[in-house]
Amino acid sequence: MRVLLSKAVVLILAVVLLVGCSGDPNVTQEPTPYRVTAVHSGAIKTVHYLLPGHDEVVSATDLITTFFISDLTQSWNNPDWSNLGPLVSENFHDRSGSLANHYVVNQLKTSVEEVDINQIIFISAVGLPGSPLNTAEVSVDVTIRYLQGEADWLTQTGVVLDKDYMFSVPLTLRKENDKWKVHLLRYSRHPAYGPIP
Repeated sequence: MRVLLSKAVVLILAVVLLVGCSGDPNVTQEPTPYRVTAVHSGAIKTVHYLLPGHDEVVSATDLITTFFISDLTQSWNNPDWSNLGPLVSENFHDRSGSLANHYVVNQLKTSVEEVDINQIIFISAVGLPGSPLNTAEVSVDVTIRYLQGEADWLTQTGVVLDKDYMFSVPLTLRKENDKWKVHLLRYSRHPAYGPIP
């Protein structure tokens, strides 16, 4: 009887771990663009997936959209990136160089037409549902429209005003004080750096 009870407890624990300790209906084993990974025996493995309504997904996607709209809708004659302060980590790294300088020198003004988040890979130290997520790797496609630009720059780059340009941006998010922040960013394919095929 005791052995049977022990096997039942082990089976119940296994089911709880597979389904999710949190009981969160926004956690699934079915693939979604929002994956939770953990390191097991030196290898990174997918643990489970999150649905769009999960709190972590909602807060990360809201941050990403707000960040790009704030960062890419600056006017060359009065750029002000001060509203980005609360959106970036304490040790924020912009590996793309000074996009601000491109906006000022080339008299650029853009609008953000779309922010399409392709994938968010949340990294968990433990790997169990409900365990803390402190880092996320994100793949985003951003579509912007140039509203204004210096004539020589427009000619040199082939950028056409009022035409949409899409570019991919990899970024890393980190949690600080339980809030997602943009930690690392690379605008290497931003049209301001030259024509995009």
